[in-house]
Amino acid sequence: MAHGRKLWGVGLLAGLSLAILWHVPLSWIDHGPNLCLVKAISGKECPGCGLTRAFFHLLHGEWRTALAFNWRCMVVFPILALVTFRNIINPTSKSILWIARGWQNKSKK
Repeated sequence: MAHGRKLWGVGLLAGLSLAILWHVPLSWIDHGPNLCLVKAISGKECPGCGLTRAFFHLLHGEWRTALAFNWRCMVVFPILALVTFRNIINPTSKSILWIARGWQNKSKK
C-alpha cells in the first residue's frame, strides 16, 4: 500500500511540475541568456545546445520549432522519460542511474 501512495505522490508532483513549466512563456526561454559553457568558450555549439528550448517547445506541442533548436530532443527526451518512469516504478532496477551510483561506490573502496 505504501508503494502505491508513493507512486501517486511522485506522479502528482511530476504532473504539477509539467503544468508549472507549461505556463512559462516561450519568449522567456527563446530570448534568454545562453548558459552553454562550451559555446561561451569556443563560440561553437555543443551537441546539447538548444535542448532546454527544445524541451519547452515540445511541452507546448511545437514539434517543428523543437527540432529546429536541436533534433536530438526526439531521442533524448523519450529516453529520459523512460528512465525516469522506470526509476519511479522500480527504484531498485538496474537502470543507467543506478549503475552510475554503483560505479561511484566501487571507486570509494
